[in-house]
Amino acid sequence: MKRQYTEKIVKLEQTGAIKLLLFLNERGECKTWDITKNGVSQPTFYRVMPVLKELGLVEEVVDPPRRIFRLTEKGKKVLEKLMEVEEILSS
Repeated sequence: MKRQYTEKIVKLEQTGAIKLLLFLNERGECKTWDITKNGVSQPTFYRVMPVLKELGLVEEVVDPPRRIFRLTEKGKKVLEKLMEVEEILSS
């Protein structure tokens, strides 16, 4: 079980997903355009978003023609823990 958690953390780190989580936390609900113009590059978005959705950290709401993304409760909890790590490392 422990190894599974490690693999998921590595997946977040390797894909650059943390930056996208931080952006969504700061902005709340965002359309694809908002994210790719202000947060992360388009290639990063299309590489990272499936990982975040697979892990249950981000949900997508389709409101044609828009696609809106937001953190799930699980995503907010993960980000909260990451911020705790940041505080520990900064002290």
